[in-house]
Amino acid sequence: MIGDISKIKTKKIPIPHLLFVGLLIVLTFLSFISYDRINGLTNASNWVNHANHTKLTLSSILINLVDAETGQRGYLLTNDSAFLDLYKDAGKNLNDNIVEIDSLTADNPVQQRNLKLIFSLINQRMSLLAQNVSIFKLKGYSADLKPQLEKGKDKMDEIRSHITVMMNLENILLAERTKEKDRAAYITPFYLFVFSVIALFIVTIAYFRLRSEIRLRVKAQDSEAELEKKVTERTADLKKLNAQLTVQNTIFEHAEENAGIGSYSWNLQTGILDYSDNLFRLLDCEPQEFVPSFEKFVGFIHPDDKEQVIKDGTETYETKKLVQHIYRVITKKGTLKYFRSSGNFTGEAPNQFLVGTVQDVTNDTQLSETLTAKNLALERNNAELASFSYIASHDLQEPLRKIQSFSKLILNNETAGLSEKSKDYFSRVISAAERMQNLIDALLNYSGAGNTEITLVATDLNLIIDEVKNNLHEIIEEKKVTIETSGLPIVKVIQLQFYQLFSNLIANAIKYSKKDIPPYIKISSIVIPGEAIEQLSPEARTKYWHISITDNGIGFDPQYENKIFELFQRLHGRREYEGTGIGLAICKKIIHNHNGFITASGQPGIGAVFNIYLPLTG
Repeated sequence: MIGDISKIKTKKIPIPHLLFVGLLIVLTFLSFISYDRINGLTNASNWVNHANHTKLTLSSILINLVDAETGQRGYLLTNDSAFLDLYKDAGKNLNDNIVEIDSLTADNPVQQRNLKLIFSLINQRMSLLAQNVSIFKLKGYSADLKPQLEKGKDKMDEIRSHITVMMNLENILLAERTKEKDRAAYITPFYLFVFSVIALFIVTIAYFRLRSEIRLRVKAQDSEAELEKKVTERTADLKKLNAQLTVQNTIFEHAEENAGIGSYSWNLQTGILDYSDNLFRLLDCEPQEFVPSFEKFVGFIHPDDKEQVIKDGTETYETKKLVQHIYRVITKKGTLKYFRSSGNFTGEAPNQFLVGTVQDVTNDTQLSETLTAKNLALERNNAELASFSYIASHDLQEPLRKIQSFSKLILNNETAGLSEKSKDYFSRVISAAERMQNLIDALLNYSGAGNTEITLVATDLNLIIDEVKNNLHEIIEEKKVTIETSGLPIVKVIQLQFYQLFSNLIANAIKYSKKDIPPYIKISSIVIPGEAIEQLSPEARTKYWHISITDNGIGFDPQYENKIFELFQRLHGRREYEGTGIGLAICKKIIHNHNGFITASGQPGIGAVFNIYLPLTG
């Protein structure tokens, strides 16, 4: 018997050591694979951010070019050197953009070639802008500027085209990288779960192996000291394995924190749901703060998304096919976040599980929304510029052609002793030129009302009215106009636009005054609650400045109260009253720039009232 026991001991002694070495090798291998998956997920996320950053920088190049054009245009229209600051700042920003995009695309030869071409085109465009400014300083708004402006438009179109090429290439890269990131985000948690199961399996094997060794020693009636020694040795091995598992779990938790994900395991038969610690943290809760359940999780869902999440969860449970989606949650601290769930079914009844991850994609979602908003704003600006460019290059050319045609007819006749026909030509030339100039000025003013740099300054409106009265001094004296002001406030506005606003409204009141009756204009203001304004909803809580401009002129039919603010709309013929039909459209645009609105009411033969509503700010 003793001999038999000796043989058993001889055979069993090396096994624990070999088992421990084997376990260490397996755990090390699993740790290496886990780290590799986590590192891959992190790299994929970084590449997605890199592509989004590149697209934003490309969009900034277009925005700064538009700013440079806006500054130049403002200077050409107003001869105000303040507009050149915008032009210069845009040039500096463009240099920063080029340096940044060069760094971002340093590893992409195709994008580098595109960037070199765009950089050359931008230099040409900025050179044309500088030439326009120089020509204007020397000659004013002359015919030499027209070919320069046309060249500038062509260069701008070419720049947009090449930037679009770069954006399309980045979109392709973004789609590929997003796909890779999503794949990594999907696979990594599954790997972590499988590795955890394997680790647990290894520990289980070690445990049963240890118990088997103890039984063998008891059956062999080994000495108590020897048995304790073996137990101590096996216990030490087990502690080492537990330490390894602790390190492994720490790696898993760290990976979840870095990736902004939390994992879960849902037993579909028992309904028991387990969350990782970081999933609790994503909800701004302490780890294991509450007992996980589907109903508890739904309580965090944004009210507008709750119905869809419940529907998707029910469909997942019934079909055993996960429905992936992005939804909003409101965390314990009241923070709004965007989550994306993913997972996979594993096992079979009665031990079937749904395991997966919940990823915080708030930053990616907000970045995407910001990029979309910037692109929409850029498209709107481009559409507006294109519209004015079309008008300037087509509809407004007809009066100029008349000027050229009639001028040639006049120049072909004797200077002295013009015939009646020649006099008629000359009269028509002057009339066409005046209409053309008025229309161009009005269109440029309308365009400027939307493109002025928004700098709100605390302004005394009484001083603005005084400045308008000084500018209209001659016609006020001629028409014997009385302008009465009452209680005008100090408000934060764009001073140049508000000067234009009151100038247009006062000039309109004088122009549409009654014959042989001196015009009387009253301008007053009061503070009223938003709920008192019928154009606003009854729930409006903001207070408004209500500024009214009342006159005793010819008035207008109430059916035209909204039409008069539309572009190119006139209620009277050109022969009765001069004008382009743009003045009140400019007023509406100016008030819109200040987050307010303007209305009008009138009665034929009695007069008109223009009501301005500006939100009351601190």
